Amino acid sequence: MKKIDYSNLQPGDILLTTSRAPESWSVRCGTKSDISHAMLYAGSSSAIDSTSDGVHARNLQKMFYEDDCAVYALRPITPLSPVALDAVIEYARQVTGTPYALREAVRSAGKAKGTGSDKQFCSRLVARAYAAAGIQLVDNPDFCTPEELKTSPLLQHLPNPAIEVSADEVAEIKSRPDRVAGMIEVTNNFLEQVRSFDPKILRIEDAFEFLIANRRLDDQLWAALKTSGYLDYWRGERQEFCWRYDFEAMLRFADELNAHADVTSYCHVTLRDHAAGAFEHWEKSLSAARVNARAVPLRSFEAMVTLYENLVEGARLRVTVAEQWLALQNAQQ
Repeated sequence: MKKIDYSNLQPGDILLTTSRAPESWSVRCGTKSDISHAMLYAGSSSAIDSTSDGVHARNLQKMFYEDDCAVYALRPITPLSPVALDAVIEYARQVTGTPYALREAVRSAGKAKGTGSDKQFCSRLVARAYAAAGIQLVDNPDFCTPEELKTSPLLQHLPNPAIEVSADEVAEIKSRPDRVAGMIEVTNNFLEQVRSFDPKILRIEDAFEFLIANRRLDDQLWAALKTSGYLDYWRGERQEFCWRYDFEAMLRFADELNAHADVTSYCHVTLRDHAAGAFEHWEKSLSAARVNARAVPLRSFEAMVTLYENLVEGARLRVTVAEQWLALQNAQQ
């Protein structure tokens, strides 16, 4: 087995993969390719993609591939400017929850023309994200395939995109709760509830735009936020990985599990992601939520302000604790 080596990735990198699943085989045959799926790396071991679950972030730490399955990592030949990178990642985050466009994905294999719907599929999501930054990776971002991304003249292939993992490591990682998969379920639960108000709601952002125009439904939308778990899901991460947010807990964790090397590696990646702006989206979301709460003082917007305040504080704690750990390691050398 193998997994993607995200330690050498940068936000904005494109990941192309395949699997032994029947639908993957169909895509490969239809596109005459060895890959069937595309993802956008967003930093902090997280990649954003579009599947039958919709558009969501995935945890690369929990994604494994058979040895004979192709894996590629691509990066623009011309480095992205900070503004362009922000536009690429922001587009992908803004369409979180958008449903999968199965029929249009199938049509893309035949080089369909024209403009697609607001729904997404994997290669469309990646191509549209780059198009949002003014970068045309393929002829038509609305209808393209993973193979077209793979052969884009604007992208270069990165060496050694995957690393081997043992069966014991795979089993150990799979035994842990999958917080990212749980967040996908929570998000889709929330969207399913609010789509009962208006089926045209596709994204998380659409739900709050709908609320601004339909303020009388504030209590119902807040109830959807609460009952879906959307407002409180972050607490599980803090409990499961408490050592990431508390220096004393990190010291105990490393000593009890003899995990000093793993913790040091985690801290280096955390600070690298922080420097690359991987956590800035929480601050942007908080600013937007505060603007909404001031302009439209509703219970739902106030709840979102509180949510993002907690997420921003969590990111700050992760960075602070990582800095403390690395400072201690340097002092002990």
